[in-house]
Amino acid sequence: LRRQGRPKEAIRLYERFLRDVPDNAIIRAELAATRSQPRKQPQPVVRNVRDGMAEALFSLTSALLDERSFDSALLHARMTLALRPDLHVARMLLGEIEESIGRRRQALAAYEAVPATHPLYLAAQLRAARLLHLFKRTDEAVAELRKLAKAYPGDSRPMSLLGDILRSEKRWQEASQAYTAALKVLERQGKRNWRIYYNRGITYERVGEWARAESDFRMALKLEPGQPSVLNYLGYSLIDRGERLKEALRMVKQAVQARPNDGYIVDSLGWAYYKLGRYEDAVRELERAVSLRPTDPVINDHLGDAYWKVGRKLEARFQWRHALDGKPQPEPELKQKLLEKLQRGLDTHDALASGSKKTDTQSPAPLAGKRPLKPKG
Repeated sequence: LRRQGRPKEAIRLYERFLRDVPDNAIIRAELAATRSQPRKQPQPVVRNVRDGMAEALFSLTSALLDERSFDSALLHARMTLALRPDLHVARMLLGEIEESIGRRRQALAAYEAVPATHPLYLAAQLRAARLLHLFKRTDEAVAELRKLAKAYPGDSRPMSLLGDILRSEKRWQEASQAYTAALKVLERQGKRNWRIYYNRGITYERVGEWARAESDFRMALKLEPGQPSVLNYLGYSLIDRGERLKEALRMVKQAVQARPNDGYIVDSLGWAYYKLGRYEDAVRELERAVSLRPTDPVINDHLGDAYWKVGRKLEARFQWRHALDGKPQPEPELKQKLLEKLQRGLDTHDALASGSKKTDTQSPAPLAGKRPLKPKG
């Protein structure tokens, strides 16, 4: 359309595309170029034979990646870049392939090779920051994301990813501040994002600010009705607090209906029944959760507790021992509880636990099915 001297139609086409895929940096850059210089002819996609071969190989790379033929996709991606080193969309795809086969250092090198002048630079730096965090170079990742947030004040992604990384490090207060900054960017644009409200709600819940947490969870559900992760987290938290129990149980059941094979969410339903004193129902759901997540120490611990309550004490001790000795290892707090239950049984453990009340200012312990998500690009 632009080459035919029809820039207004081209602009409408770009705008329609961006309504569906708002984060596509290349199309956004083309739209800006068309608006600023509507009569300027765009550069040809293929300038010579090498460019044509590179485009053909890039298309093959994408198709092979869709088929999960990683070795062939890697070969074609490298041939593409050998023919045309400035085809940075292929470089991003190369990084994705390297990550898929576990070669994170090579993926990081691919992302860091995207120049600052390219529309994909921000996306590449966000992926690089996530990899730095996975390499335990979290301080570098945090510093880079704060720098990106200043360089791109109209983009919420740097602060959103910063919140994810800080949340995975259990730096709850800093994470909530990062999410708040991301939401402010979106509010200035008249936009909202359910996932950021949900993630900020987790950080508020972990530091005991329940009113704020519940408000964020309900906002996330308003923006994304029926979202299973939010229903699970909010419903379980309400049950754990003894509030609006019918509504809460309905939420957890709805989450299980949406994701019947998610062991963590099924565990939440089982543990909800346990908290409500419906121990036979709890055993049924927790056995199913263990079949879906057989190595998770929290779920095995929950099933042990439910077995004890229905009189199956030998099986209860087996589950607690399995939770204690299996891999991955339980967190230190859970490990101590398991040792106490193996020594004294559940009834004595409950009596000891009820002897000291938790103050309102203390942060609640991590709950079933409510693991903080690891950051994703």
